[in-house]
Formats: sequence, C-alpha cells, structure tokens
Amino acid sequence: MSDVDLTGLYSDEQLELLSSVHQTVQKLNSSTEQTEQLSGQSEQQIKFLNKEISAKDKQIKLLSGQLKEKDLQISLLNKHLDQAQQLQLIAEQRLTETKDTLIEYQENENNPKKGFWHRLFR
Repeated sequence: MSDVDLTGLYSDEQLELLSSVHQTVQKLNSSTEQTEQLSGQSEQQIKFLNKEISAKDKQIKLLSGQLKEKDLQISLLNKHLDQAQQLQLIAEQRLTETKDTLIEYQENENNPKKGFWHRLFR
C-alpha cells in the first residue's frame, strides 16, 4: 500500500479516526488471508478424506467379495461332507451285509446238510 499524502489541517480526532480506519483495513486484509489459508487447508483435508473414503470403499468391496467366496466354499464343503457321510453309510451297510452273508456261509460249511437217509438212520 502506498501512503496517502494528506495536506491540510486535521484535528487529533480526525487523525485518530484515519489511523483506526487504516488499522481496521489491515486487520481485514489479515483476516482475509487467514480465511483463504484455512479454506485452502480445508480443501486439502476434504480431498485427503475423500481419497481415504474411496480407499476404504474399495477395501470393503474386496473384503465383501472374499466373504462371498468363502461362503460359497463353505457351502460346497458342507455338500461334499454330506455326500461323504452318505457314502460312508452305504459302505458300512454293504460291509454289514457282506459280513452277515459270510457268517451264514461259514455256518453252512461247518454244518453240512445231512441227506434224507442219514437223518433217518442216525
């Protein structure tokens, strides 16, 4: 700012008034600069926070996809486990049937059938 050259006679009150106006203008200019600095800082913070939110959204989307994949894997695993249990039950039933058949066969081998004449003349 350039200084104003005042010519003439001014009262002390007028000089004080002019001086206070000058100080007020300087304070306003200082306040405006501070407001602009704060505005710039706020804009930077907003940009930073928007980037953070975007990164968090991407991370949430990734984790959600992974969770869905894990749910599918668990579902398939449960299905396969159920099938394995059913096959185990079938195998045990067949083993029991085979064992019963074998026991019956062994009993028949150990006790040969006696013919009609043998039973009559015993």
